[in-house]
Amino acid sequence: MVPWTTPPLINAWLSTAGSMGAVVTQLICILTAVLIYLPFVKIASRRAENAQRQAENEQASQQI
Repeated sequence: MVPWTTPPLINAWLSTAGSMGAVVTQLICILTAVLIYLPFVKIASRRAENAQRQAENEQASQQI
């Protein structure tokens, strides 16, 4: 039994006694999860940048 703290990909390889198919499957699952989350991360990043720009503009207008 492999400890739960074993890193991904190594975990799949050790759990299946060296099956590269399990490693590839886990890699595909990780890439799929990243692709699903990526649009949400980009939206959050854009919103944070806009909020920062807006705060800078408000601060600049108050100094004038």
